[in-house]
Amino acid sequence: MSRAKQQPQILREMEVIRKLASILKINVKSCSSVGPGFISQIARIYLDLLNLYKFYNTEITNEIANKGAEATRHAIVKEMRIVKRETLKFITTFFGVAAESAIIIQNFLPPLLPSVLEDYKNS
Repeated sequence: MSRAKQQPQILREMEVIRKLASILKINVKSCSSVGPGFISQIARIYLDLLNLYKFYNTEITNEIANKGAEATRHAIVKEMRIVKRETLKFITTFFGVAAESAIIIQNFLPPLLPSVLEDYKNS
């Protein structure tokens, strides 16, 4: 993701968006299978996941602001929404299999809530 931080325009390419969605779906399945042991994987990528969620939230909001409600029917906006949905599904799946709720509450929820609440507020 460091390349994406330096060059966010790459995250606007349809093929990249589709690959991200696919990777997230694989991680959801892996998380379900591995269970609580998946914490080491998600801990490394968690903040990047949230940044990805925020990025696509902003992109979708900008598309709708520029092109109106019609933008929600554009393929790229639909794909961005899939990435957002899969990101939340991944996080939710991890929360469901995590063994230590205190770790979730202390380490994972605080950065998640502002992102998701801002998204709901803007929607």
